[in-house]
Amino acid sequence: MKKIILYLFFCFLSGPVLRAQVKVNISPNVFLTFPNPPDILDTLGQKVYHYSDETGYYACIVQQTTLNPAKRSALDVNRFYNEVYQSVKIPGDNCNLIKQKNVTIEDLSGIEFYATCDPNPETPELRFKRLLLYETKLFVVDFWTTKAYYSQAEGNKNGFFESMALEVKGDATIPSAFQPAETSDNISYNWLILILVLAPIIYLFVIRKPKK
Repeated sequence: MKKIILYLFFCFLSGPVLRAQVKVNISPNVFLTFPNPPDILDTLGQKVYHYSDETGYYACIVQQTTLNPAKRSALDVNRFYNEVYQSVKIPGDNCNLIKQKNVTIEDLSGIEFYATCDPNPETPELRFKRLLLYETKLFVVDFWTTKAYYSQAEGNKNGFFESMALEVKGDATIPSAFQPAETSDNISYNWLILILVLAPIIYLFVIRKPKK
C-alpha cells in the first residue's frame, strides 16, 4: 500500500501542472474553461469573461452580430478574421504579428494569431488571440502573458484555447456576414463597427498587468 501511495505521489509531482479547472457556459451550446471563475462584464451586446493570475490573462469577448443564419452565401473567412484582428489591436502597443494559422473547432473555421508588443507596465507583451464565428456570435479568445512565463506560454495557451467546446447542431457552415453585393469590393462590414470601436476600450478596461 505504501508503494502505491509513493507511486501516485511521484506521478503527481512529475506530471504537468493542471490548469483550466472551471468550465463556463459562455453562450448557449458554447463552453470555455478558465483556471478559476472569471469576472464578467456585460454591456452593449458584448459579454466579456476575463481572469488573471501570475501566468497571464485569460479572456473571451462574446459579440452578438447581425448574422442571418438562414443566409449561406460565401464568406471570405480569412479576410473577415484579419479585418477583425487589425481593428481590435490596442492603439500605442506597437504589436508585431509573428504568426497566424487556421484552426478548426467542431468543423468550424477559426484563426489564431500570435504577436509580441512593446513592454508595458499595464499589459503583457506576448499575446495569443483566437477568433471564431459560431451561429450569430463572434468569439474573441485571448491569452496574454509576459516573457517571464515564456516557457509556459504555449502550454497555458493551448490548455485554454483547446478547452472551448461547442455543441454544434445541424449544419456547421458559417453564414454570410453581409448581404450579397455586386462586387466583393462593395462588401459592407457595417455591423462590425461596434466591435471595432469598443473592443480596444474593453481590453484597456479589463486587462491589467498579471499580479506578482
